Amino acid sequence: MNFTKHASSFSTICMPKSWTWSCFFWSVSPLSSSFAKPAKPSKLIPSSNVSNSFVHLPTRSFHTSPLRAERNPTPLSVASRKQKQLRPLLIPPVLPVSSLSNHLQVSTQRLMRDLTRLGFKNVSPSYLLTFEYSSLIAEEYGYRVHTDSTSVASPQKPKSSQANAPLRPPVVTLMGHVDHGKTTLLDALRKSSVAASEHGGITQKIGAFTVPFDKGSKSITFLDTPGHMAFEAMRKRGANIADIVVLVVAGDDGVKPQTVEAIKHIQSADAPVIIAITKCDRPGLQPRKVIEQLMNYGIQAEEFGGDTQVVSVSGKTGSGVDELEAAILTLAEILEVRSSPKDQLEGWVVESCVAKGVGSLATIVVKQGTLSSGNFLIAGNSWGKVRSLLDVNNKRVKQVIPGQAAQVLGWKELPKAGDHVFQVKNESAAKEVLADIARRNGAQELYQLAESHNKQLEEQRLNSSETLESIPENKSEYFNVIAKCDDTGSAEAIIDFFKGLRNEDLQTRVLYAAVGPVTETDIERAETSNAIIISFGVPVPKATFREAERHKVKVLFHNIIYHLMEEIRTLFRERLPPVLVQRVPSEASVQAIFDIRLKKSNVPVAGCRVTNGTLEKAHKARLVRAGKIIWTGEIESLKHLKDEVTKIAKGRDCGILLKGIPEIRVGDKIQSYLNEYRPPEF
Repeated sequence: MNFTKHASSFSTICMPKSWTWSCFFWSVSPLSSSFAKPAKPSKLIPSSNVSNSFVHLPTRSFHTSPLRAERNPTPLSVASRKQKQLRPLLIPPVLPVSSLSNHLQVSTQRLMRDLTRLGFKNVSPSYLLTFEYSSLIAEEYGYRVHTDSTSVASPQKPKSSQANAPLRPPVVTLMGHVDHGKTTLLDALRKSSVAASEHGGITQKIGAFTVPFDKGSKSITFLDTPGHMAFEAMRKRGANIADIVVLVVAGDDGVKPQTVEAIKHIQSADAPVIIAITKCDRPGLQPRKVIEQLMNYGIQAEEFGGDTQVVSVSGKTGSGVDELEAAILTLAEILEVRSSPKDQLEGWVVESCVAKGVGSLATIVVKQGTLSSGNFLIAGNSWGKVRSLLDVNNKRVKQVIPGQAAQVLGWKELPKAGDHVFQVKNESAAKEVLADIARRNGAQELYQLAESHNKQLEEQRLNSSETLESIPENKSEYFNVIAKCDDTGSAEAIIDFFKGLRNEDLQTRVLYAAVGPVTETDIERAETSNAIIISFGVPVPKATFREAERHKVKVLFHNIIYHLMEEIRTLFRERLPPVLVQRVPSEASVQAIFDIRLKKSNVPVAGCRVTNGTLEKAHKARLVRAGKIIWTGEIESLKHLKDEVTKIAKGRDCGILLKGIPEIRVGDKIQSYLNEYRPPEF
C-alpha cells in the first residue's frame, strides 16, 4: 500500500486544529511480562516507578479506515514477532484508544483490557495515546507504525571523513561578566576600535568576525557575547556554537554572577575553555586569586595540575594578546577542528536584524561546507536564496568557507538567532522542508500543551480540597508592553527581563516583541491595550512620535539595556499600590514600675531607659513582651526627673505613662512607631 498517499489525508483527518479537552492520561508502568518491551526506542520504555500524572485529552475521535484488515489479532510474544514480519501501519502523532483499536482491528474493550494489563490506569475510549506509546502497543499486535512520509527536514548529503578533512579556523566565543573587558580585548585582537562604538561601552549583541594570524596562514573566528545579565540566552547560544570558549575574568574584580552563569553554559555545552585574566595593566591584579575562585566551579588551571590554559592580558596595552592567540591556535590543533568545504553546508545564525534599505539580514557562522551566493538556505522556520554575502567589513564576497562568518541577505522571513542553517536544492525543496518542519512542530506543540495541562491538573489533584470552581479568579492588573528592537537578540533579552518582573498586584505582559521601527499600527495597538512601547536601538519616525503623543501612548527610547531596565522598574513601581509599613525609630526598656497618684487613684508608671533612637511623645507607642505586641496606643506623659518633656535621647532615663494604663512588667519594651507608605518590593 502506498502510505505516502494516505499521509496527507490522514493528517487532515487526525490532526484537527481545535481541541476539546476532557479526559486524562496516566504514565504507564508495565505489569505483564507477556507484553515484551521492544529494544527501540529505549527512552520510550516506561519506568516501573512512575507517579500518576494527568493530561487532558481531545474528546473528538479519529475516524479512519483500517489500513490492514484482520479480525481480533492477538498480541504477539517476542518469539512470535521474530517469526512474523511486522506489518506497516500509518497513524497520527496523537490518537485516542478508540481510534487505535480501529487501526489494529480489535474491539475497543479488548484493547482497553490489554492496556490495563500493561499498567495503564482508568483507561477510556477517549484516553489519549502519544505516538511513542501507540508504537509500543501496535508492535505487540504485529504492526510497525509510521506518522508521516519520510522526513526531509535535514541535510541528506553524507559527511566526508573528518580525519581527512582540512583544518578550519576555530570558532571562539568570548564570555564573561559585564565590563570585564571582552570587547576591549577583541578590539586588541582585530586592531580596530570596537568598544568605543558600543552603546554604554557594553556589548548588546553577538558580533562575529574572522581575524587572520601568523601572517595570514591561520585565522580565528570570534563571537563576542554580551555580559549583561539580560542577555543570558545569547551567551548560552554563543557557548553552543563555539569550538572553544575564552572565559574573560577581570583580575581586579574576580568571579562575578555572569561569570558563574557563563561557566554553567560552558560545562553544559562541554566546550573546551581558556581563561583570559584581563586588565593586567591595572594595580592590584590578583591572578592567583581568580584561579583559586575558578577552582570552586570545576575549572582547574594547568599550574594546579589541570588542563585549562590561563593567560593574563590587557586589551588596552596589548600585553598578553599574542600569548592568547597562540593558546587558542594550539588548543584548536589539539582538538583537530576540521571540516571539508565539499560537505553539505551547515551553520548557525548568531544574530539577525532588519537593515534599512537592505531587508532581512542574518549573521551566519559556517561550521561545514561552503556558503555561496545563489544557495537556497533553511534556517529554523525561514528560507531564502542568498542574494548577497558580506564579510565583517561589509565587503561583498562570493563564498564563505568553514569556520568563517558572514552576513546573508535574501531571506523571505527573518530567521531567529540560534537557528540551525542548512542548504537545499531549490525553492520547491525549501518549501517542502518547511512544510515538514511545520508538521513536526505541530505535533511537538500538542505534546507540550498536554504536558502543561498535566502539571496544572496534577496540582489540582494533590490539593483535592480546592476545586477548579473554588480557585479565585486572578484579579491582578497587567503592565502591558510592546517592544520594537534592532535585532532578535535584543527582543529576546527584553522578553526574558519582563518574565522576571512581577508582583502579586501587577504582572507584566509583553504583547509582542518584533524587529523594526515603531509604526502607527504599534501606536494603535498600544492605545487599545493600554501598553507602553519600547523602542530599543531603532529610531522612532517624527510622524509616528506625534501620533503617539496625540493618542497619549508612552514611548521609551533606549540604546543601553540597563538604562531601559531602570526606567521600566521605575514605571512598574509607580503602578503598584503603596505598602503600609511600620517604622520603629526608638525603643525603651522598662527598668522598674512605680505608682503615682492621679485623679484620686494610683496608676502605674514605667521607669525606663531609652536603648535605641530618640523617644518622642508625639509618636504612637506599643508595648512588646517576649517579642509579641500586647498593646498599642499613645504616650500620656513623658517625664525626665520631674520635668515634662517631648522627647528623650538614647541612654537617658525617663518615666512613661501610657494612655489607657495597660499592665506593664519589668523587662517589657516600649517602642515608638510611625506608619509609612512605601513603594512595594518586587
